[in-house]
Amino acid sequence: MGQAAIGETGTLARLTRFVMPVLLVGGLLTVALPDVAGAAGTSLLTEPFTNATTSTSAWSFPTGSTGVCLTAGTNTSATPVPDCQSSGGDAAGSGALQLTTNGGNQVGTIYSTSALPTSNGLDVSWDSYQFNGTGADGISFDLAAANPSDPVPPTTTGPAGGSLGYAANGATPGVPNGYLGFGADVYGNYENYAFSGTGCAGSTPAVPESMGVRGPGNGTAGYCLLGQLNLATGLTLDSKAPTSRTGLAVPEEVVLNTTASSVFASASGVAVPVGDYLFATEPLKNGAAGTVWKYVTGALPTDPSGVPSAWLGSDGLPLEMAFGWASSTGGSNEYHQINLLQVSALVESPILSLTNTDSGSGTLAAGSASSVTLTAGVSATSTVNEPDAGSELYEPQAEAWRVAVSLKFFGPVVVSAKVSPGVAKPGSTTHRSNEGLPLAAAATPANAGASTPRNTAAALSSNTGVNPRVR
Repeated sequence: MGQAAIGETGTLARLTRFVMPVLLVGGLLTVALPDVAGAAGTSLLTEPFTNATTSTSAWSFPTGSTGVCLTAGTNTSATPVPDCQSSGGDAAGSGALQLTTNGGNQVGTIYSTSALPTSNGLDVSWDSYQFNGTGADGISFDLAAANPSDPVPPTTTGPAGGSLGYAANGATPGVPNGYLGFGADVYGNYENYAFSGTGCAGSTPAVPESMGVRGPGNGTAGYCLLGQLNLATGLTLDSKAPTSRTGLAVPEEVVLNTTASSVFASASGVAVPVGDYLFATEPLKNGAAGTVWKYVTGALPTDPSGVPSAWLGSDGLPLEMAFGWASSTGGSNEYHQINLLQVSALVESPILSLTNTDSGSGTLAAGSASSVTLTAGVSATSTVNEPDAGSELYEPQAEAWRVAVSLKFFGPVVVSAKVSPGVAKPGSTTHRSNEGLPLAAAATPANAGASTPRNTAAALSSNTGVNPRVR
């Protein structure tokens, strides 16, 4: 196991979480990412998971994942994330993203389809809930290296049970291009040597109610244990008896400090040295809300085996990372849920804007055609502009952004959607700031009725991924 530091700190006031709609619907709309209260950087994503729908459509389920759903709402066919039940459920604004029920041998995984650029560091926080079962297995927050020119999330999940959907288990592979897996491990097997891939030294003994960090892996190789913290008696990541998550929130936080200075984590307040990761939780104390953060820190792995060199920066770190959560059960079980996600950069970055102009005013009738123009740029509210490799600042007009677009239509009309000049969607292209990206959509004449286009898009700086997206 690699060198890691463990510790604790007193509880801090939680940050205010912003809810920001990120779905672009016909007409003219400009979206900008707000700053995070109390944080030094820029918000990249806010997703509460508390309503019947997600705030962004940028979520996907890899092969092998089952049962992920939202506990508020009654539409079991909703996309991208269905609701858990057709009646009842949590009230709007009070729900969570459910990864597994208290059934056995499940693995529920969800990834964002928007990878995160890493050069400005990352600070990710959320609340987790593990309850109503026999105490297994746990929840992992997972990062995987992504191709900067086509940053898609992993297409398969890791195994159930002690792997927590991240690490390999014997001949069963782990997450493709896995970089780091942070496990809130109730049962204790995540730290067990049996859940490492090949090439790992022996792990320390598995202990229930523990925090584990596993490193890079591909297929059945790697995923070695980097850090572990066994919680003291009375501190738990779950509560087995309650049938409701009320009062059982366990705040969690992951920080990757790729900046040039030590930083303080926004939620836990823990100092994170240059080049280190942080995994922090605020566990329950005797079944009630906790008051002390527990944490593990260690050096960020460099040059992960199996990851193409073109995906890595000069520091050996992935330029972009896919992220998501996985949860698993085995012979024992619990409900596993999360909500109140906040993702931020560690340093202030330009706030991007994306303007969507739809000639169809939000509706595409049968037999008709519509055009959509997306224009990415720097928001007028941004206090900083886009830096180049040196110290000078480009003007927005000189900037180029990669714009990845998904043009989806909801309704009876069969739609053919392409990005000019003719790249089938979803896809991406590169345009300069303030230069529109045209899309074209044509409805099949045989279909009756009309469809509503919901045009989601992401803008990313062409300057080696140093900027946040706007979605």
